[in-house]
Amino acid sequence: MRKILFLTIAWLLSFVGAGAQNFRFVELADGTLMLSYRIYVDEHGYTHRLENSYAGDIIIPEIYEDKLVTRIDELTFDKCVYLTSVVIPSTVDTIGSAFNGCTALKKIIIADSEKELKLPGSLGNYWGLFDTYYNHLNSLDEVYVGRNIVTAGGHSAFANEHIKKLTLGDNVTRLEKEAFRNCRGLRSVTLGPNLTSIGRQAFYQCDSLPSLVIPDGVNEIGYEAFVYCNALETIHLPASLNRIEGNTFYDCKSLQSIVIPAAVDSIGGSAFYNCNSLVKLTIADSDRELKLDGSLGNQWGMFDTYYNHLNSLEEVYVGRNVVTAGGHSAFANEHIKKLTLGDNVTRLEKEAFRNCRGLRSVTLGPNLTSIGRQAFYQCDSLPSLVIPDGVNEIGYEAFVYCNALETIHLPASLNRIEGNTFYDCKSLQSIVIPAAVDSIGGSAFYNCNSLVKLTIADSDRELKLDGSSGNYWGMFDTYYNHLNSLVEVYVGRNLSVTGGHCPFYNENIATLILGGKVTNLYGEDYGYCNPSELHCNAVIPPVCSSPNVFKKIDKQMCNLYVPEASIDAYKEAPVWLEFFNIHSGIENVEMEDELGASSVVEEMERYSLDGRVGGSEHGVNIVRMSDGTVRKVLVK
Repeated sequence: MRKILFLTIAWLLSFVGAGAQNFRFVELADGTLMLSYRIYVDEHGYTHRLENSYAGDIIIPEIYEDKLVTRIDELTFDKCVYLTSVVIPSTVDTIGSAFNGCTALKKIIIADSEKELKLPGSLGNYWGLFDTYYNHLNSLDEVYVGRNIVTAGGHSAFANEHIKKLTLGDNVTRLEKEAFRNCRGLRSVTLGPNLTSIGRQAFYQCDSLPSLVIPDGVNEIGYEAFVYCNALETIHLPASLNRIEGNTFYDCKSLQSIVIPAAVDSIGGSAFYNCNSLVKLTIADSDRELKLDGSLGNQWGMFDTYYNHLNSLEEVYVGRNVVTAGGHSAFANEHIKKLTLGDNVTRLEKEAFRNCRGLRSVTLGPNLTSIGRQAFYQCDSLPSLVIPDGVNEIGYEAFVYCNALETIHLPASLNRIEGNTFYDCKSLQSIVIPAAVDSIGGSAFYNCNSLVKLTIADSDRELKLDGSSGNYWGMFDTYYNHLNSLVEVYVGRNLSVTGGHCPFYNENIATLILGGKVTNLYGEDYGYCNPSELHCNAVIPPVCSSPNVFKKIDKQMCNLYVPEASIDAYKEAPVWLEFFNIHSGIENVEMEDELGASSVVEEMERYSLDGRVGGSEHGVNIVRMSDGTVRKVLVK
């Protein structure tokens, strides 16, 4: 009895009985057969091997004379230069170097089977059975693999630069290392639905492959799996994936976007090295922390410009907490313009977005609680930032050299501003220190020389300010910290300064307002500022512990505004009584009509104003009349 495997394929194969094909079979020790080679018998009765005797399509039999065919011998189809396609039946579990020199072979079908197929290595186990380099299969352009394959020596079975189309069947559960290494002509790959792992260098230098969908179920992608896949523009990573090894997408120069699935808990070093077309990165939402290896001595991060050369990366979404080996920036990238943090991000590690110099838009997630040291260091294109309520910690130097930062919202939950936090934020125009902040570190606002308005929110808690420059100059001074534009200050609570020196050694402050919760003034708190207008909203005059509290203020010229019911108390209180002009506070302000800037002078003359015009040249200006009433003038 003879049985031939028949597969439905794209073209019809000629049915030729095994005997007619004169296959030679060798019985093995286990009773199965090995297909050896084709033979003929000469006129003298001698048996000879037929070389180069196969042409067209060959179907290898599953069963011959009631015995399974399980192996294909060495050199079975050696130099069969007219062989165009071959079907390897499901019964075969081993193939020797059977197809050397089959230069016309275009299509190979390895039939579906649950049995593993063993292939020998060649040339020192480096090249595989169907390769270009050693076996010279120079026409092979389509391969179907219906089961798992292992190769002696662990090297590629298909190191063939002519293969264009690859399909894996349902029974393929893993790709061994180097499985399709150097398949440089590969343009279409369909992976089977039951695949679980892709081995090391499995698609190494498949540099014609434009896209790939990795099916759900794959949980492992090996080291350097897609190195030098230069044409790869898109790749779908499965939800089941739990790690991306180092160098996985090394030098994938055409890759444009990538989504890191939620189950991935770590990414190896240089996984995206030289992916210099990558525009968008999405790290999917997850409760799991993502660990990133450092690189270049752990100094530069996974998605940086300097070492990994991600020079096109513009948009980043981070959906979970990220930590980096060595603790350095994962995103030291000057090309990123837009950053969004998802709801699962609760903290930013130190240097998280250090040197993101092109960053123009940042949206922080609602559940963020801490911003690490130097997290936005030198993000010098960022114009504004809203830090959500819930953040209670902003690390040292978090916004150093953010030169474009004009406005920042600090959350009500914040309890400390570290030293150098806003160091050299030259464009910052106003800041509100929330009520929960109980201390500010030294030089927190150094060289914020555009800061016009400072508000320290009302609180019953004392605010501790570090001194600077030997504790002589204060936090908001002109001389050391260079706050040369600060003209309006509101202080809503008691202050204490390390070293006891003046926090406002600043003669540019024109309007100083003390809130109703201020009860004590210490040392020289306001000794070196010289406003023409001082407001104190405290009903009970704050206690002045030193006669030098308002040391430099010209008390004859400065107008002091206090609650109307407390005027007499201020006229009798130590230090306060030294002010010549004590007035009731601004109440029931009347709004005037909108006026041109030149009309303000006319209005002042018409009302015989003895006060100054407060505010700026444009906007709302406060003027006080000679009869004690107050009006607002809107300036065009």
